[in-house]
Amino acid sequence: MTFEFQNSEEQLARRLIQFTGTNLFLTGRAGTGKTTFLRRLVQDAL
Repeated sequence: MTFEFQNSEEQLARRLIQFTGTNLFLTGRAGTGKTTFLRRLVQDAL
């Protein structure tokens, strides 16, 4: 299942993780979608 990422920052982060093997430090205030982003990545990988 492929999820549509909502903005260009999410798309860039996903591409960095998927294609470069680069570590990514995910940070942000509460409620900004960090966990949702990670869940989408995991779901897409399955």
